Amino acid sequence: MVSVWYDRRQITPAELLRHFYANHDPAVDRRGNGGQYRSLIGYTTEEQRRDAERMILRLRRGGRAVHTELVAAGEFFPAASRHQQYCDARGITPRELRGIPLSYWA
Repeated sequence: MVSVWYDRRQITPAELLRHFYANHDPAVDRRGNGGQYRSLIGYTTEEQRRDAERMILRLRRGGRAVHTELVAAGEFFPAASRHQQYCDARGITPRELRGIPLSYWA
């Protein structure tokens, strides 16, 4: 899980969720494969939970498969150093966005 700290004066929770879905494909279901890289939103407030539920419902009503799990965030532990800044440390470019285009939400 990635912990995201943000300034509500700069970005809304809903906009942050749109970027979350633009950066990965929530239709890919990896839960049966150990679930190491599954789509998951860990919320810390009821507002975040409601926003995420509304967005998932909107996607499903629009005919999209969504396997994103919605769970209360637990204690967060930073990943091992070998996982930090993965692409930069290896001199590679992250792959293209394969999720839901931001224009979908317009």
